[in-house]
Amino acid sequence: MAWIEAKSKNSLRIVWRKQNKRCILQLGRCSKRKAQTILSKFEELLDFQRAGQEASATLCQWSSELDFEIQIQLEQFGLIPRHSYHTLSSWCTHYLHTHKKTSAETKIKWKNTFKRLRTQFKDDFRIDKFTVEDAEQFRTKLETEGNTRNDGPLAAATVNKHCSIAKQLFELAVSAELISKNPFAKIETTNRVDRQRKEYVEAEKVERLINVMPNWQDRLILALARFGGLRIPSEILQLRWEHIHFGNGVDEPGHLLIENVKTKHHVNVEPYRRVPMFPELKPYIDDAWEMRSKSPYVLHSLDQLERFRNDPRKLNIRRRFERAFKRAGLERWPKLFHNLRASCQTDLAERFPLHCVVEWLGNSERVAMKHYLQVTDRQFSEAAGVAQGVAPAQVIGNQGISENSPTLKNKAFPVIDHHDLSQEMPEWAMRDSNPRHLRCKRSALAN
Repeated sequence: MAWIEAKSKNSLRIVWRKQNKRCILQLGRCSKRKAQTILSKFEELLDFQRAGQEASATLCQWSSELDFEIQIQLEQFGLIPRHSYHTLSSWCTHYLHTHKKTSAETKIKWKNTFKRLRTQFKDDFRIDKFTVEDAEQFRTKLETEGNTRNDGPLAAATVNKHCSIAKQLFELAVSAELISKNPFAKIETTNRVDRQRKEYVEAEKVERLINVMPNWQDRLILALARFGGLRIPSEILQLRWEHIHFGNGVDEPGHLLIENVKTKHHVNVEPYRRVPMFPELKPYIDDAWEMRSKSPYVLHSLDQLERFRNDPRKLNIRRRFERAFKRAGLERWPKLFHNLRASCQTDLAERFPLHCVVEWLGNSERVAMKHYLQVTDRQFSEAAGVAQGVAPAQVIGNQGISENSPTLKNKAFPVIDHHDLSQEMPEWAMRDSNPRHLRCKRSALAN
């Protein structure tokens, strides 16, 4: 016997017992009248299963008209025979439905890839007919005309990301035994880094940009990104005054409690992280404190911020900053806010241990090394010994050439300039760089 239960206000499900085990068929959002119709047919399916018989053709035809997610559940419980094939459209829908705990941001990326697959191969394309050649054609189209704005190529990192998502989609079909092998198995899906768009932004540049911003909100946004390492805009929109502690400057350091909006759904990530009140950031926090109002949020009184505070994907604040570059006489750097956050982490990694820095900025050491930390021009110059008046020979150890031996005549080996063809090689043989003990001859041992 089966019965209907309400999972929530608008969601229903069918419940029954099989071998003293509670089984559930999720119906989702549907009316009670529709649920009763499904229940009557469902009990007929149970009768066929208990009798050890396959469902009748009439019931199979009825089940094929149900929502795809209900069909999948009936197949899993063995009430109807498995479909011999699935289409791209139905399988993409099933993939999204089975990943309920995945964040909305991630699902938006998945839907973008699925839309590209369904556009190129049509909704009714059978996934069991999808070949390796089809997978290569999908990648080729992304590489040649994947950019929907100008019909040009996509970046290599973006192409790999789309192929990686498509590979996950078909891997689930392999696990469900709908296909024998993954057509994307040998397609490149490496998580690449677009180094051409990585750029270290000096603090002086950011201060010049801050000085031309017309309001305190924009100045604070730039400071939180460059001197606090916050993610823009997701983390600044949820920043409240109750999360900011100024400290006393003596034995109680100031800090910010930043909500991990992007990563808090992971099991090992706390909802909030504690970020020090860096000296470079504090003046801008003080200015915001002077401008505080009845709003609990630190950033307020901007219509665009208030409208999209809970939906940061719709918030476009880059355009206002892009106009400010001309006023500051600066050239716009790529990845406006990400490179500010990456530059902040690069500076902090020079001053503090990396495990502390990743704790403050809310990422991992692996992610920081691959996507955030950068080699600055100053670091390169110091390594070459041309920064701050340091002589090249004094950079590493005390290996400068002594004035008493300009030609190194007292060394074991003469110095040879390999670029000077007129210089003669020494008459004596060069010693092997990996000398070995010579074996004694038997005749010598006999004597």
